Amino acid sequence: MSDTPWAIGYARVSTPKQAVDGDSLRVQAQLIAKAIHARGLELVPDSKVLEEPFTGTTDDRPVYSEALAFIKKHPGRVKYFVVRSIDRFSREGSFRYQEMKRELEALGVQLTDVDGVIQPVVNSLAHLNVSYKWSKRSPSAITEVVLAEAGSNEVSTILTRLIGTQIGLVREGFHIGPADDGYVVKRTRVAGKKRCIQVVDPERAPFYQLMFEMRAEQTYSDKQIVEHINRLGFQFKPKNKWDRLKTTVVGRIPPKPLTVKALQSIILRSVYCGVILEKWNQGEPVRAAGGQAIVSIETFNRANRGKRFIRENGDGTLKMFYDYRPELVVEKRSRFNRRWLFKNAVICPVCEKPLYASSSRSRSGDLYGFYHCNRGHKRYSVPQATLDDAYTGFLDKIRFEESAWDRTRVFLKAAYRKTLTEKESLRRHTQKTIEDVEMEKTRVAEAFTAATSKLMRETLEKKLDELEKQGASLEVAEESMDLTEAELDEFVEHAERLLEHPGKVPSYVEDMREQSEIFGLLFSRLPTFEEIGFGTPLLSAAFTVFPVLDDSKTSVVRNTALAWNHISQEIKRWQAAYPLIDRVYERMKSGSC
Repeated sequence: MSDTPWAIGYARVSTPKQAVDGDSLRVQAQLIAKAIHARGLELVPDSKVLEEPFTGTTDDRPVYSEALAFIKKHPGRVKYFVVRSIDRFSREGSFRYQEMKRELEALGVQLTDVDGVIQPVVNSLAHLNVSYKWSKRSPSAITEVVLAEAGSNEVSTILTRLIGTQIGLVREGFHIGPADDGYVVKRTRVAGKKRCIQVVDPERAPFYQLMFEMRAEQTYSDKQIVEHINRLGFQFKPKNKWDRLKTTVVGRIPPKPLTVKALQSIILRSVYCGVILEKWNQGEPVRAAGGQAIVSIETFNRANRGKRFIRENGDGTLKMFYDYRPELVVEKRSRFNRRWLFKNAVICPVCEKPLYASSSRSRSGDLYGFYHCNRGHKRYSVPQATLDDAYTGFLDKIRFEESAWDRTRVFLKAAYRKTLTEKESLRRHTQKTIEDVEMEKTRVAEAFTAATSKLMRETLEKKLDELEKQGASLEVAEESMDLTEAELDEFVEHAERLLEHPGKVPSYVEDMREQSEIFGLLFSRLPTFEEIGFGTPLLSAAFTVFPVLDDSKTSVVRNTALAWNHISQEIKRWQAAYPLIDRVYERMKSGSC
């Protein structure tokens, strides 16, 4: 037996297609074999470089696993594992690279590369004839980590660009990959760019068209359809049979006739009605580009008998339904019930969640309604009539007299003009300060030029730096108000509409969204029954400018010190609700809901 050290050569490409169509594996193998022989090593097994057509981002590598098994079968004989470069060994990042390298070292095998980047381990204390685990390091360790990470990042960049482009094309309705049976791929140009679409194959398409049409008639069983299609001569196309590594054709899979299972699978495929349904579309169907389909969407739906159903919307978009049974669809009960006007507008004092509402029937047959809550605490309940009366009574108390709205307009415009004056004053002051700083900078710069003392120049230079920072911190803003006086009038007009008869408003909302938005304008937090009863709910910030009357309706409560930015923010919040206020107001005028 020869004492020449053994070396295993390992070449890898990312896909079987690269192994078959390209020269990468062959070139790698030649370089690796040449390097092994140049170092006086014996190439094993069978004097051939191992070739693996599997991506370097996965642990499932049959050839690499065989190499490890060979090393373990011949302990101590294999000394080197030679690769073309680090990224040809692994693209899973530095952690996995080092893990695989340690895996080989544990078997007494040194990883090396053709380029000579990977260096053997050396002992940094060898000159002292002392060795520790931490003193044994490879001089190329850092370089190896960097190259391993670069390989991983390169994969991410390539796949992001490639897969991202493919996702975009599929979402536009273009075809990726080989043609589906019944179609052929046609290359076309769209906006000057090459794109692939599927067009009907005149030889194969009639078989698939007949499958759908016979099933759509719902007079044939699947077995009868299969027997008829096969009698017409239908067979699936033959396929190549590949070896385990997907690099060599080892035989042919002969044509096979249609089966019931295959028919049922074909019927589910929306591509035959010109609709693409891919995971890249996030479950949303897309019309195939080119406009060619073997059957219509209507025929597809009838053939699937509810298993899959494609709905064409008025705007041209599509919607896919599964196990579609329109006769069994039950409309979901709405959480909004006009009988319980305040169900979602009052909260439990214990858990601060909206109260439930329900009725119970007495022995006499009368219904008694209650608002209640028992979410993890003792049951809390209030009779419906009591809470409804209290809530309506409180809302009626915040009804304003007509003259109060004129005072609101005066107050808002006075605050608006005062703020505008203050902003203009601040702008002028800032402008004056900037001019003073610039003049001072000019004087200091002249003094610096004339100064001869080193100490004086340092002092002036420091002073100049301070002035530069001061000038940079000053900015003259274009002082414009975020609202106009016309918008103030519009705000008061809508507030007057909503609060003209506030006790009636809850009866004219139509759903939970409207109810939530209306009560959100009135309260900063939904009140409890107790707060309603005592008249102490937390009203919204808008009421700091409204002339709210107290219980006796004789005094006005108004916060005239409210900052303008808070006022403007509240007005903008109301502006978003103007369409809803208008709708509720029109319903109240017409007396309908």
